[in-house]
Amino acid sequence: MLVGPDQYVDVYKSIKEELYSSQEKKVSVFVATDSCDSVCATKTLQSVLHRDSVPFALYPVSKYSEVQQLCKDVFSGGEQELQTLILINCGATEDVAKLLDITSNIRVIVIDSHRPFHHNLNDENTNFMAFCNPADGTCDDVPEADMSSDSEGEDEQEFEDDAENEYIRANRRQRVSSDSSHSGISRQKDGGKDRRERRHKRKEYYQQGVLSGEPATCVLYKLATALHLEDNHLLWLSILGLTDHLVHQRIPNELYTLWLLEHQDAVRNSNTGDSYTEIVVPRPGEEDAPTTTTVSKPLYGKISPIDDYRFPLMRHWSLYEAMLHSSYVAVRLQTWHDKGRRLLQEMLVKMGFPAPQFRQKWSK
Repeated sequence: MLVGPDQYVDVYKSIKEELYSSQEKKVSVFVATDSCDSVCATKTLQSVLHRDSVPFALYPVSKYSEVQQLCKDVFSGGEQELQTLILINCGATEDVAKLLDITSNIRVIVIDSHRPFHHNLNDENTNFMAFCNPADGTCDDVPEADMSSDSEGEDEQEFEDDAENEYIRANRRQRVSSDSSHSGISRQKDGGKDRRERRHKRKEYYQQGVLSGEPATCVLYKLATALHLEDNHLLWLSILGLTDHLVHQRIPNELYTLWLLEHQDAVRNSNTGDSYTEIVVPRPGEEDAPTTTTVSKPLYGKISPIDDYRFPLMRHWSLYEAMLHSSYVAVRLQTWHDKGRRLLQEMLVKMGFPAPQFRQKWSK
C-alpha cells in the first residue's frame, strides 16, 4: 500500500498506540548502510522514537541476503502479536512479502528513496506500506499488484499467446451448445486481454529505469514536523540527506530546487533573529512585577544559508584539490589527464592565485 504524506502521522500513531497496549510488541528497524541519507534517516527516526518512548531495535544491513537472514532470526519466536518492521532505504524495489517470507502478524513499513516501486506494493494490504511523496512523480504510474489468478511462472510469450491457445483448445472440444461455447471463449479472450494489458503497463513502467524519489531523511523530517517534534538538529539531518542525493546525482535539479525551497522556509522559520525576549514571572506570594530580559541566541546549532561554490570538501582540502575533484570542473577540463591538470593550474594562476596558495590547506 502506497502511503502519502497526509497519512504518515496516522501510520505512526497506530504503531505507537499498539505498542503502548502490549508489552510483547516491538519495532525492528533494518537500515541500508549504503549512503549518507540512510545514516541521517536513522538518526531522525531514532530521535522521534526516543521522544515518544517507543522501544525499537536497529539492524544495519548491506544486502538483501542479510535482510532475509535477520528477518528469520528476529521473527522466529512465533509471536502472536502484530510486530512492526521498518525498512530504511531498502525494500521499495522488491516484492517484500515474497522476499522476506513473512507471516500476517508482521507489518512492514518501507521508507526508501530507491525507485521504481515494486508493483506488489500498490495494493490495499495494510501489512505492507511504502511511504511516498507524489511531488517527486515516482508513485503516480505504479502498476496494479498481481491478481490471484496470475501465475509467477508465466513468461511474456505465454501472456501474449494466452487468448489464442484458449481459443484453439476450445475449438477442439466437442461443442454441446454453440451459445455457451462462444460465451466461454469470449470470457477467456477477455481475461487474456486483461493480463496482456497489465503486463504491458508493467513493462513500460519498469523500462523507465532506476530512479530516486524523495530522500528518506526528508520523509522522516516531514513526519517529525507533523508530530511537532522538529528542531534544528533534525532539520540539519534532512538537509544532509537532500545534499547527498544532489552530490551523487540521484535526483534532477528540478526536484532538488523544489525541496530546497521547502528547507529554506524551515530554516527561516526556526532561525529568525539573533535574540529573543525572556519573561521572568515572580513566584506565588512575591509582589515583584514580571520582568523582561533580552537573551542572545547561541551560535551553536544555528543554521544560516550561504552561497558557496560547488567544490567538494573545500574546507578540508586545498582549493586545487577541491576543484580537481569537482564534477563541474573535471568534465570540462578532463582533469583525469595530465593535460587537464595543467589547464587547471594555469587557470588558477590566471585568476591571480600563486601555486603555494591554491595548494595550501583551507584550515591553514
